[in-house]
Amino acid sequence: MKTFENPLKKSFTIAAFFVFTAASFIYADFVIDTIPAGTNPFAVAVNPVTNRTYVANYGSGTVTVINGEISDTIATITVGSNPRAVAVNALTNKIYVANFTGTSVSIIDGATNTVTATVTVQSMPNAIAINPATNKIYVTNYASASVSVINGSTNAVDTTVAVGSGPLAICTNPVTNKIYVANSGGNSVTVINGADNTTATVTAGTTPYAIAANTVTNRIYVANNGSNDVTVIDGATKGTTTIAAGTGPNAVAVNLVTDTVYVTAIVV
Repeated sequence: MKTFENPLKKSFTIAAFFVFTAASFIYADFVIDTIPAGTNPFAVAVNPVTNRTYVANYGSGTVTVINGEISDTIATITVGSNPRAVAVNALTNKIYVANFTGTSVSIIDGATNTVTATVTVQSMPNAIAINPATNKIYVTNYASASVSVINGSTNAVDTTVAVGSGPLAICTNPVTNKIYVANSGGNSVTVINGADNTTATVTAGTTPYAIAANTVTNRIYVANNGSNDVTVIDGATKGTTTIAAGTGPNAVAVNLVTDTVYVTAIVV
């Protein structure tokens, strides 16, 4: 049975928190607003240049555009069927949306909040990564075991690269022009050379679920959901080390300034 908090009680709690932090000179993170989106918001991306946030709403086939200055929705854009991933190229102010059951990628112009092109890819596009240095967009096609390479200048697929089974996540290292694909069904990472689209395969743990790159150290971190660990790939040699994580690690992020890696898990 779902329970609801007393809104008066919640307001009192927040007010007391503000008084405490002001008196103690302690700064803390807290929710400043809750903004409505579409049905089943599934993915989010930010353009730090324009201060716009883009939310892919899986259930309603839309993208909600939020103005960070006023913390409010300024547009709702219709895209393809079941948008599952969204990524921003801040240099071109273009937004790319992977439509999971629509076999397409919607391209949004950030200046006009309109879909300017729809690019056909392969089956079940589910993750996107961008190399802003080359203006190439990489889309994993989960059911096709492939990556579609979209040219940001022409809005067309330059080529399709075969990868491992069940590609679930992808990241780029713009410094080295390498692309890393976590293959959940193949227990591996496919490394794509962005210069010629040739590939190499690196063994990971069981069910690699998420991936992130540190462009400063040239290390790539793979969260292995099934083996409860993280594979660390040396980008220069493709050698690996393994670090134990909590149960079911399913997301990973890197702080480039502190060289700290954060991994979410069900149980730590």
